[in-house]
Amino acid sequence: MAGFTLSARTVRNAVVMSDQSQTTPRERRNSVDNAVLPLEGDELIAEIGKLWDEAQAKFLAIGRYLARAFELYEGTFEETVLSKLPFGRIVAYQLRVVAEAVDSQKLPESRLPRSYATAYKLISLPATEFEEAKRRGFLRADVTRPEVEALKRQLRDERFRTLDREESLRRERAQLRSEVERAEERVRAARMRLVEISNEIGEDEDEGEPVGERRVTHERR
Repeated sequence: MAGFTLSARTVRNAVVMSDQSQTTPRERRNSVDNAVLPLEGDELIAEIGKLWDEAQAKFLAIGRYLARAFELYEGTFEETVLSKLPFGRIVAYQLRVVAEAVDSQKLPESRLPRSYATAYKLISLPATEFEEAKRRGFLRADVTRPEVEALKRQLRDERFRTLDREESLRRERAQLRSEVERAEERVRAARMRLVEISNEIGEDEDEGEPVGERRVTHERR
């Protein structure tokens, strides 16, 4: 039967000859899916490409499951879910954030990089830089991590060249003022809360002393 060839699917189904009675359906399916076949030429290349696409779909699915778990176990996610996973907090966070970006249409699934780490690099860009990355065509499936990192450096250099010293300081001053205002607001809220607590349980022996004097008094004790 010269010229007769078996399809990849037929070979894949034939290579798993071990005793499957002691394995679960998922384990049997994974065994078949991960079997390495004696492929050549275009069929070999096509199989590599298919597996690569499947890997991307799997990290997106994992991220979606993580997002669901994070919502279901709010407050106990780390001890209930994360502690039992084969990867750590950082990887879990990145996978979840990527999935949320896809589902919110920030990063369309058709343009999702094949590496979750690359995808996370993209979506973690500041808003203005992300929009610039989109404008320059960096939101695509074949973008690489070095490309994204090079873009970040390029955008940073362009920003520094555009802003002179005076403008940079002006922006820094405005940012610091905003930070001071937020800090003062937190202090005011804390002082109001202290008053509420004192009204409920009464003042303690240090109540009313300046913070500096209170510290000195405790140190002397």
